[in-house]
Amino acid sequence: MRTSSLSMVYSAAEYCAPVWLNSAHVREIDVKLNNIMRTIRRILMATPTPWLPVLCNISPPSIRCRVALSKEYSKILANHSLPIHEDSSPPRGRLKSHIPPLRLASQLCADFFCRHGVGGQLAGF
Repeated sequence: MRTSSLSMVYSAAEYCAPVWLNSAHVREIDVKLNNIMRTIRRILMATPTPWLPVLCNISPPSIRCRVALSKEYSKILANHSLPIHEDSSPPRGRLKSHIPPLRLASQLCADFFCRHGVGGQLAGF
Protein backbone atom coordinates (compact mmCIF):
# COMPACT_ATOMS: atom_id res chain seq x y z
CA MET A 1 0.00 0.00 0.00
CA ARG A 2 2.77 2.42 0.93
CA THR A 3 4.70 1.89 -2.29
CA SER A 4 1.58 2.18 -4.43
CA SER A 5 0.54 5.35 -2.63
CA LEU A 6 3.94 6.93 -3.03
CA SER A 7 4.15 6.09 -6.71
CA MET A 8 0.61 6.98 -7.73
CA VAL A 9 -1.00 9.35 -5.27
CA TYR A 10 1.98 11.33 -4.00
CA SER A 11 3.52 11.72 -7.45
CA ALA A 12 0.25 13.15 -8.78
CA ALA A 13 -0.30 15.34 -5.72
CA GLU A 14 3.21 16.75 -5.84
CA TYR A 15 3.29 17.42 -9.57
CA CYS A 16 4.69 20.94 -10.05
CA ALA A 17 4.88 21.35 -6.27
CA PRO A 18 7.73 23.88 -6.48
CA VAL A 19 5.37 26.25 -8.30
CA TRP A 20 2.24 25.95 -6.15
CA LEU A 21 4.02 25.38 -2.82
CA ASN A 22 2.84 28.74 -1.41
CA SER A 23 -0.72 28.50 -2.72
CA ALA A 24 -3.64 29.04 -0.38
CA HIS A 25 -5.14 25.76 -1.64
CA VAL A 26 -2.26 23.55 -0.49
CA ARG A 27 -4.25 22.60 2.60
CA GLU A 28 -6.83 20.82 0.45
CA ILE A 29 -4.14 18.56 -1.01
CA ASP A 30 -2.63 17.96 2.43
CA VAL A 31 -6.01 16.76 3.74
CA LYS A 32 -6.23 14.19 0.94
CA LEU A 33 -2.64 13.03 1.56
CA ASN A 34 -3.39 12.67 5.27
CA ASN A 35 -6.39 10.49 4.40
CA ILE A 36 -4.14 8.32 2.24
CA MET A 37 -1.70 7.94 5.16
CA ARG A 38 -4.58 6.91 7.41
CA THR A 39 -5.60 4.31 4.83
CA ILE A 40 -2.06 2.94 4.43
CA ARG A 41 -1.63 2.17 8.11
CA ARG A 42 -5.33 1.74 8.96
CA ILE A 43 -5.08 4.54 11.49
CA LEU A 44 -8.12 5.85 13.32
CA MET A 45 -9.34 9.39 12.75
CA ALA A 46 -8.60 10.14 16.42
CA THR A 47 -4.85 9.91 15.71
CA PRO A 48 -3.32 13.41 15.66
CA THR A 49 -2.38 14.55 12.15
CA PRO A 50 1.28 15.36 13.02
CA TRP A 51 1.80 11.67 13.87
CA LEU A 52 0.64 10.37 10.48
CA PRO A 53 3.96 10.84 8.62
CA VAL A 54 5.85 9.26 11.51
CA LEU A 55 3.60 6.21 11.65
CA CYS A 56 3.67 5.75 7.85
CA ASN A 57 7.39 6.48 7.49
CA ILE A 58 6.65 9.11 4.84
CA SER A 59 7.98 12.66 4.99
CA PRO A 60 5.30 15.30 5.64
CA PRO A 61 3.92 16.88 2.46
CA SER A 62 5.33 20.31 3.32
CA ILE A 63 8.86 18.91 3.62
CA ARG A 64 8.50 16.85 0.44
CA CYS A 65 7.45 19.97 -1.47
CA ARG A 66 10.33 21.99 -0.07
CA VAL A 67 12.80 19.26 -1.06
CA ALA A 68 11.35 19.30 -4.59
CA LEU A 69 11.74 23.09 -4.67
CA SER A 70 15.34 22.84 -3.47
CA LYS A 71 16.15 20.29 -6.17
CA GLU A 72 14.65 22.48 -8.89
CA TYR A 73 16.49 25.52 -7.57
CA SER A 74 19.83 23.71 -7.61
CA LYS A 75 19.15 22.62 -11.22
CA ILE A 76 18.40 26.22 -12.14
CA LEU A 77 21.59 27.44 -10.48
CA ALA A 78 23.66 24.78 -12.26
CA ASN A 79 22.42 25.67 -15.76
CA HIS A 80 23.08 29.33 -16.58
CA SER A 81 21.66 29.07 -20.10
CA LEU A 82 18.07 28.81 -18.84
CA PRO A 83 15.87 31.84 -19.55
CA ILE A 84 14.67 31.85 -15.94
CA HIS A 85 17.88 33.67 -14.96
CA GLU A 86 16.58 36.72 -16.81
CA ASP A 87 13.20 36.48 -15.02
CA SER A 88 14.46 35.72 -11.51
CA SER A 89 13.45 39.05 -10.00
CA PRO A 90 9.73 39.24 -9.12
CA PRO A 91 7.72 42.07 -10.67
CA ARG A 92 6.92 45.03 -8.47
CA GLY A 93 3.50 45.47 -6.94
CA ARG A 94 3.03 41.94 -5.64
CA LEU A 95 1.23 41.29 -2.42
CA LYS A 96 3.46 41.31 0.65
CA SER A 97 2.12 37.94 1.74
CA HIS A 98 3.14 36.22 -1.52
CA ILE A 99 6.55 34.57 -1.52
CA PRO A 100 7.68 33.65 -5.04
CA PRO A 101 9.11 30.12 -5.31
CA LEU A 102 12.59 31.32 -6.29
CA ARG A 103 12.79 33.60 -3.27
CA LEU A 104 11.67 30.76 -0.98
CA ALA A 105 14.21 28.42 -2.58
CA SER A 106 17.05 30.86 -1.98
CA GLN A 107 15.90 31.25 1.64
CA LEU A 108 15.83 27.46 2.08
CA CYS A 109 19.36 27.11 0.74
CA ALA A 110 20.53 30.04 2.86
CA ASP A 111 19.07 28.27 5.91
CA PHE A 112 21.03 25.11 4.98
CA PHE A 113 17.87 23.22 4.00
CA CYS A 114 19.77 21.85 1.03
CA ARG A 115 23.39 21.37 0.12
CA HIS A 116 24.63 23.31 -2.89
CA GLY A 117 25.93 21.12 -5.65
CA VAL A 118 24.43 17.86 -4.33
CA GLY A 119 21.13 18.10 -6.16
CA GLY A 120 19.24 19.80 -3.35
CA GLN A 121 19.25 16.92 -0.90
CA LEU A 122 18.39 17.54 2.70
CA ALA A 123 21.42 18.28 4.85
CA GLY A 124 22.36 15.28 6.92
CA PHE A 125 20.60 12.70 4.72
